[in-house]
Amino acid sequence: MYEQGVIRPPSEAWSLLIRVTRNCPWNQCLFCPAYKGTKFSRRSVEEVKADIDAMAGEYGKNIHMIKTAFLQDADSLILKTEQILEILRHLKARFPGIERVTTYARANTLKRKSVEEFLQLKEAAGQQRL
Repeated sequence: MYEQGVIRPPSEAWSLLIRVTRNCPWNQCLFCPAYKGTKFSRRSVEEVKADIDAMAGEYGKNIHMIKTAFLQDADSLILKTEQILEILRHLKARFPGIERVTTYARANTLKRKSVEEFLQLKEAAGQQRL
């Protein structure tokens, strides 16, 4: 079995849900009750890759039907870029039909990444645009 978070945006109704972090590192937004009373943690790359493998096994022959993936929870890009790249490459290897990968991230997290890092992430995800 694999782990999934509590948030799935409506636009990701048909996406593969891949939990990269648990909960929210900020957890102070007044409008969001999703993670109240929970502690934030990062999942290891090995854990996430094992989940991707389990999902691939579950989908079996239908693996090519999966076109989108959403990286959960609230701030997946808080991981080191190398870690996210490893996850994305594994995802694309196991689900070759993936065309779009999305996630949530905080502005403070995004501003710590360089343009080069974003370009690497774009390439690894196979995105045509950011």
